[in-house]
Amino acid sequence: MKTPPRFQVGDRVRTVQPLVALPLGSSGTIHRVHNAGNLYDVRFDGEAGLRLVHRDYLESEGLQERPVGKRDD
Repeated sequence: MKTPPRFQVGDRVRTVQPLVALPLGSSGTIHRVHNAGNLYDVRFDGEAGLRLVHRDYLESEGLQERPVGKRDD
């Protein structure tokens, strides 16, 4: 049984490990989900091309933790 993809096209992500010429925390958008190997084409902010990135190097930007006692209003 295949596991569902962790991310979908259009999801905003950031790196959890540095990649070649990209520091930790670099943000981008998923442009393609590959069927094999949990790979994604990601367009990182400020870059013209896509990068092929394994899901272990990415996290959702929506998973940011808010400091305790901090409100978003």
